[in-house]
Amino acid sequence: TIYLPETNQIWVDDGDSTLKAFSGDTYELLKNIPLTGHDLDKDSRKVPDNGVYDSTTHLFYLGDRADSTPNAGPKGSIEIVDVHTGALVASIDVEGKNPAGLVLDPSSPKLYVVMGDTSQVVVIDREKRAVIASWPITGGPEPHAVALDAPNRRLFIGSRVKRSHVYKPGK
Repeated sequence: TIYLPETNQIWVDDGDSTLKAFSGDTYELLKNIPLTGHDLDKDSRKVPDNGVYDSTTHLFYLGDRADSTPNAGPKGSIEIVDVHTGALVASIDVEGKNPAGLVLDPSSPKLYVVMGDTSQVVVIDREKRAVIASWPITGGPEPHAVALDAPNRRLFIGSRVKRSHVYKPGK
């Protein structure tokens, strides 16, 4: 979820494979954007879960989980929505089903995505809209959150030690 003060809109990624924009005054639904970059069979669904906004390009990058789909089902993806036009502009498949945390590098075109199911960091070039690298995460089996210390070139990754939102401690 993001709030855009310049348009007074609240953008919400929803569990029905859509991105919705609401008025910041009335909470009226203004836009409903289907995230349908993938053909899914009747038993599969994808769920947008986490996102990050690039205020320079007005692009909202959403991690679209496929972890509720059968093993042979679709991969997770990063869906890219232009919030000014209200259009889905691209979809980037990632190895694994659960893009859990996303962070933009402000000094480069890189987007870092932690994959909750494969314990990898996926590096995406936002200009090429392509995966350019993948790095293993060895300190925690269920990565879920990420932050970037750009000046010191460090990624901080929050991880669960078991699959669950309530299991503690994290790492």
